Amino acid sequence: MEITAFTWYFLISALFVCIALIISVVILLRHFLKTKTQGTILLLLTYTLFTIAEILITVGQWYYTFVSETNPITGYLELSFAFFYAIGYIFFYFFANRHILEDNDLVKSLTSIL
Repeated sequence: MEITAFTWYFLISALFVCIALIISVVILLRHFLKTKTQGTILLLLTYTLFTIAEILITVGQWYYTFVSETNPITGYLELSFAFFYAIGYIFFYFFANRHILEDNDLVKSLTSIL
């Protein structure tokens, strides 16, 4: 694979996103240890899952660029990326539902299942 300026742009921006999310998780963890509220733990779980997803996709991008273009490992990393983001969005929904959305229990259950 030919490595161009666009390739480096995406590889470096993926690293910046990972670093920003790791810093966010550390800040949320410190805040949770001080306050110990339900909203903070929901946000911490959300950002932790998003961080895991971004780390997986970043590793997949770097692996695809430098090691092999046609390896099943990159496919597995991309599938797990989507899985972790989906679970993270469920935790984000529960966080938003506490004060903003105020859905009833039926809608919460359906959203959790789907």
